[in-house]
Amino acid sequence: MSGEAKVISTGPLPASEAVWTKLVKKTYKDPNGVTRTWESAERTTRPKGSDIDGVGIVAILEKETDPGFCNTNLRMVHVTVDMSLPANQDLKPELEENEFIEVFLVKLVDLWEECIKLEAQGYAIDARIANLAEGIEIGQEVQALGAG
Repeated sequence: MSGEAKVISTGPLPASEAVWTKLVKKTYKDPNGVTRTWESAERTTRPKGSDIDGVGIVAILEKETDPGFCNTNLRMVHVTVDMSLPANQDLKPELEENEFIEVFLVKLVDLWEECIKLEAQGYAIDARIANLAEGIEIGQEVQALGAG
């Protein structure tokens, strides 16, 4: 090879040059009736008449298939919460003005089933939670088959 690859510049992407994504401004009414705005990125590749633009496949792959959708970096943090302590009972979120977060507990063994139920009720399930839940479900299935 002729050398290491490296990023040589970063700058705004004009909408006319964007192939896979676009920025959108959404206006919505929150549960208190207040009109608010939110900005987000959306894919431009969703086929007409479809409610999805990608498929997650659980498989052994020959190469990486990450879409590189954004520049997010993350670290997984593992926490053990002692639910028998009074401070961990009847949890109440500390909400900002435009936050509407409900707190409820779900056993890990029931997480996938609960995600399916909530989605059927119209809730959007964060992909990170859905992936964790499906991973736990697959682990349980593999263990039940005696393959784990």
